[in-house]
Amino acid sequence: MKKILFLSLMIMITIASYAQEVERVPCPPLRTYAIKLAPAAIMFGKVSLGGEYVYSERKSLTFYVGVPFNKTGNVSFDEDVSKVGSKTFSIMGGYRYYLKKQNMKGFYIEPFIKYLNHKGDGVLEGTLGPKSVLLDYNSDYNGIGLGAQLGVQFIIGKKLVLDWFLLGPELNSGKINSNFRDITSSDWSEQDAAEIEADIEDVLQDIPLIGKKIEVDVNGSTKTVTGKYKGLLPGIRSGISIGYRF
Repeated sequence: MKKILFLSLMIMITIASYAQEVERVPCPPLRTYAIKLAPAAIMFGKVSLGGEYVYSERKSLTFYVGVPFNKTGNVSFDEDVSKVGSKTFSIMGGYRYYLKKQNMKGFYIEPFIKYLNHKGDGVLEGTLGPKSVLLDYNSDYNGIGLGAQLGVQFIIGKKLVLDWFLLGPELNSGKINSNFRDITSSDWSEQDAAEIEADIEDVLQDIPLIGKKIEVDVNGSTKTVTGKYKGLLPGIRSGISIGYRF
């Protein structure tokens, strides 16, 4: 009987010790996934699809890709309104840190890196002296940038995700090339070249921050105007995405 009691006591002590050791072992991090859509990106000629992988209560990795499609819009040139197309491709990756342990919700800080290519094309209607002209237009922008995002994310009904990008200053290194070619009129005179250069500069200067820095070159013999810029471009990332959490 004493042997049985002694054996039972030893088993109970062993079980109690094992339970204490298990309690000391931290639980594995909760892994959560979400897929997202940023609807406002449609205005820039892309469908922005994203994802988030949460590998701890406060940390996650994010990824977005902008799938390009041709978006038509209106542009004012020389007091006329013309339709032009644009499309954008982008890739962005970020590291997100939530300020509180709330599993994928609350305020966060997110450093990110992104690449963006934007293309535009169309035919601009205008006048050159007394003549009507059509300018075949195309542009191309390539840039890579770094930034930091402050945002807040909400979980609605345990599955629906609402991600609000509050403020994301960024700095990009980019290059812009634009080309305008007269496809209607005869050779340009010096006066024609000066007039078309002034009209193109008015269009380019509407571009925020760098419009006045774009170099404009006029070639009267080929009836073309080109604009070029290469350098740093500041920017702001903001908006909203909606998604579903798994």
